[in-house]
Amino acid sequence: MSVPKGKSGPEVAKENLAKVEDWVAERNRLRDWHEYEHNGKINRSALADELDFARSVTTQNRAVKKILEEKDRLWFQAEPVIKEAQEASLERSNAALGKASAANNKLIARVAELEAENRELRRENAAYRRMKSMIESGEPGFKL
Repeated sequence: MSVPKGKSGPEVAKENLAKVEDWVAERNRLRDWHEYEHNGKINRSALADELDFARSVTTQNRAVKKILEEKDRLWFQAEPVIKEAQEASLERSNAALGKASAANNKLIARVAELEAENRELRRENAAYRRMKSMIESGEPGFKL
């Protein structure tokens, strides 16, 4: 889109800035900015079409670009995430998971040992109950 006749470039830039500021104020009032989201940013093409200016205004007009980037962060990204911080967090999580897995494996082995001991004690207890029953009933060789 070219500069309209009778207006200078700076005048058109100020008009476009005013349009964007009004548009942002309207989005804040209506709280409908999610309708303009595209990949975590304001859809620049939809904005340019709606405000009737070239899409290049969103990248070449510094004031417009600054406003849009600010609103991208505010509306669609709670906080910019640094890749290194994500990787460090992932490493910490993996280390904690490894420790938890090792501890879990030890506990599983201990449970298996206790279950085996429990089975053996039940067998012994059953044998003692049978002997007690034989003694109480007066079976030969088990009299008191």
